[in-house]
Amino acid sequence: MPQSSVKALLVSAGGDLAPTIFAINRLRPEALCFFVAEARQGEIDREIIPKIEQPPRQWDQIVTPDPEDLSQCCRVLLCEVSGLVSR
Repeated sequence: MPQSSVKALLVSAGGDLAPTIFAINRLRPEALCFFVAEARQGEIDREIIPKIEQPPRQWDQIVTPDPEDLSQCCRVLLCEVSGLVSR
């Protein structure tokens, strides 16, 4: 039984992408935002977007230059998410 869609989903795209793709297809978000390392940005278009069964109306990316630095990741998310929410 398919789950009803959610309004928005923020997902980290790193490591194994299969769980990310599964979650997106299960939750069917209306708006989708990927949190991704600079080095893996291209994987969103190549590896994830083609496998989304019901594309969201809107999707964005928040890019972090260093996914290993938790403080920097938090700063990037805090700065960028507020701009997305106000759209």
